[in-house]
Amino acid sequence: MARFKVLMTGALPIDLCSVKGGVESAILNLFSGFAALNEIDIVHLTFTPKLSEPKQISYASNVKVYFVPFRSRFKLIDYFSNRTALNQILEKEKPDLIHIQESEPHLLRFVHLDKKKILVTQHGIMREEFRHALGIKNKLKFLFKLVIEKFLFPRFKNIIFISEYNRRLYFVRPEHEVQIYNAVNPIFFDSELRQPLEANSLIYVGVISPRKNLISVIHALNFLKLKGMNYRLHVVGGYKSEDRNYEKQVWELIKRYQLQDQIVFHGWLTQPDILKVYESCGFFILPSRQETLPISIAEAMALGKIVIASNVGAVSEMFEQNITGHLYPVNDTKALVSLMAKIWNNDRSLNQSEEIRAVAFEKFAPIQIARKTTDFYRSILN
Repeated sequence: MARFKVLMTGALPIDLCSVKGGVESAILNLFSGFAALNEIDIVHLTFTPKLSEPKQISYASNVKVYFVPFRSRFKLIDYFSNRTALNQILEKEKPDLIHIQESEPHLLRFVHLDKKKILVTQHGIMREEFRHALGIKNKLKFLFKLVIEKFLFPRFKNIIFISEYNRRLYFVRPEHEVQIYNAVNPIFFDSELRQPLEANSLIYVGVISPRKNLISVIHALNFLKLKGMNYRLHVVGGYKSEDRNYEKQVWELIKRYQLQDQIVFHGWLTQPDILKVYESCGFFILPSRQETLPISIAEAMALGKIVIASNVGAVSEMFEQNITGHLYPVNDTKALVSLMAKIWNNDRSLNQSEEIRAVAFEKFAPIQIARKTTDFYRSILN
């Protein structure tokens, strides 16, 4: 098939090096896969309120990014008022397809266009986000997104599900669908495999919030300490402004259990700096109450790390239980303690890096994801 062009759209920061995860990370990692393909041109469009004038950058010879400022301070108004800028770019670039990377409420910008040439990647599941949202403001935000997900999203007929879990919970069956996982930054695959510098050392990467449930790990570390098993925990990430009370709870618990010497908080780091912390750790841990397809687990697997994670969302699809990772029931501290006691000083589990990395490459490598996505593009065009 002849070379073709796709206009992709979704949130990205102006400084691409400041991406911290989520959908932004999925988009940026997919860019690196597309950059290695000769048959496709990607024009990415992102609307941002932190910009006064339009900006354009080149990510690769076949990938460029338009940054378009919001026209209104109110996002809901801007979803409609910015259609002019969208239409101008569509007229200029004349893409063969439009790929929307945010399913709600960004879809409002595209409801007037031909749905046959539009596909949407469903990243989050709003009914689950709504269930776990804290505070009236967040509840209202996710309620609005839930309404769009239920009544507007089904009008788009071409859907990429990032997991079988997403597909299972979707309201209707789309006309044209495929399941493709999100991609991992290639630097995680490029890193050399090494034995961890610290025995019995864990790393957590992400936002520190009630939903991520880091407190359950702190409880587990205390129980293990009483058994003479002193795990070391490296925490990479930070708190949102609305979670300051949770931050206070975390620190009070650490002081009460006297775990200050066992837990290291690194704050937010660039991905190259995260790799340096990973060198110390044999295990990655994610104790979340709710997830869809956490990119942090895929990154850890790309580095050959054993994963310990609560059995939520699509996590069980990412690795094989008790082979390349370990699942435990959500919010079950007793089960987590039992699991961590079982793998304490277990050298055998730290020698599976090659196997874990091979699984991760097949599922999450950017070139693999870009090829699968491009195949889906072709199937729609044909």
